[in-house]
Amino acid sequence: MAWQMKSPPWYTAHRAVLIAFLPCAAAFLSPLVSLAAPLAAPLAAPLGHAVSANANFRCRVRCSVAEGDQDHARALFTEISASDRRSVLRLGGSAIINSVVFPAIAVEKMPSNIVRAANFPRLSPGFKVGNAASGVICECFVDFCCPYSRKMFKVLWPMTSEFGSRIQFVFHNVIQPWHHQSLWLHESVFAVKFLYPEAESSYWMALFAESPKYYDAEIYSLTRAEFYDKIAEFGADVIVGDRSDLKRNDVKTRILQYLIPPTQIGGNFPEEASVTFGSRAGDDENALFPMTRQVVKFQRKRGVHVTPTVFFNGIEQMQISSSWSKDEWYAFLNESSL
Repeated sequence: MAWQMKSPPWYTAHRAVLIAFLPCAAAFLSPLVSLAAPLAAPLAAPLGHAVSANANFRCRVRCSVAEGDQDHARALFTEISASDRRSVLRLGGSAIINSVVFPAIAVEKMPSNIVRAANFPRLSPGFKVGNAASGVICECFVDFCCPYSRKMFKVLWPMTSEFGSRIQFVFHNVIQPWHHQSLWLHESVFAVKFLYPEAESSYWMALFAESPKYYDAEIYSLTRAEFYDKIAEFGADVIVGDRSDLKRNDVKTRILQYLIPPTQIGGNFPEEASVTFGSRAGDDENALFPMTRQVVKFQRKRGVHVTPTVFFNGIEQMQISSSWSKDEWYAFLNESSL
């Protein structure tokens, strides 16, 4: 005879009471659920939609406005299109407010006259020199605050002219967080790249040549605003050296327009940045912030941590060191481009 475990008397009694109580509880809660459902629906839907918008950046816009109100639809869409720059909570709060204030109709369609920005900067970061069709790409990940990056750049840069027909060299920006001014230096490079592309190579060379002036100890006491002013002045000097038709103060002002956040003192948002970078006049950060995010994302995707790091045709070359001499680089480049 099989052994069976018997439930204790107290368990049987409690179970009987619970079973008897369930119909009463259901009858009591049912009216409350019916009353709460209409109130919860307009709050839950936009928040869920906002989470989805932030997650995959390609969702449809839920415009909680009356049919035909295109002006408000455009305003709400602009808010949601910035989901890659704002937190889910902040965006969700905005969506909830709009759905409560404008509860008329929720339309799951994107206004036809609104074009959504792509989730990447239209201006490719990094400095490229050499023959893109050569079939050999040398990628160097460097930071302007890194003395080892500076050392390697000084040796490698003169060789780009000799090997440029056989190799494409790409110098990638790496923003290192342990040098807080690293971000500000790279931002100045982005601004020069966009505003004065003909001076890009001159600026890279000049900035690496003078980079010790911007190392940690030298700029420790500078505020962000003071540093921006200093680096914009330096950039203007370099650019005017290449472009005698430009005025130094005008160039400095133009660079600062991209460096200073539009909501801060001295901020003056450049409208063209909305198209090129996807930034907005009401953003807390400067016009270059979307490019900064993508540069950091690219660096992380490639697994780059230290600088300099060198790749040839996508494969990291662990043997390359910042201490390499000109002869070592020459032998390696020559063999790599045969």
